[in-house]
Amino acid sequence: MRLPLFRRDDSRAARLERTDRLQRRLSEGLRVLAASLERAADVVERLRLARKGYTPQEEWLERAPAKSDGPDRR
Repeated sequence: MRLPLFRRDDSRAARLERTDRLQRRLSEGLRVLAASLERAADVVERLRLARKGYTPQEEWLERAPAKSDGPDRR
């Protein structure tokens, strides 16, 4: 005897809904993992730079364009 409480709908629409739900959960989990890994990479980079003697700054420095000594060669 099958209990109606545990009966599973095997229609095409139900299968597509289950697949969609699984894919949404997987993509959300990957986004959370990526954000966590990004924060961990920032911490490691900060520690590496601190060992080299760099101090934290509130803004990023930008590389100035190189001065050319002569005419451009193309």
